[in-house]
Amino acid sequence: MRCTAWTRRAESISPKSKSVTANRLCLIGNVNCGLMDTGTDAEVAASAEYALRHGMPGGGYVFSTSNCIYTGMPLEHYELILKIRHEKGVYPLPPADSSDEKEDA
Repeated sequence: MRCTAWTRRAESISPKSKSVTANRLCLIGNVNCGLMDTGTDAEVAASAEYALRHGMPGGGYVFSTSNCIYTGMPLEHYELILKIRHEKGVYPLPPADSSDEKEDA
């Protein structure tokens, strides 16, 4: 099996990217590191939830940030995304909310 890294902007995991990679790639990351450094708790939580909501369906997703966690990043934000992953990053997934489709269009 061959592994290829594919990195784009923080919101690059989407239903379209999942359908294009369908069972051929494992997607990783996309919790926005910029927001983890300078964003509010609400912005960090929204980024983590977005990554889970769009990365998990169909499997093949590894929850992570869009880059490394570096010295000086608020520990509270890192702990926040771990809490969200623990609460929402588990299978089986709840039924999809139709509002997500409108949000991503």
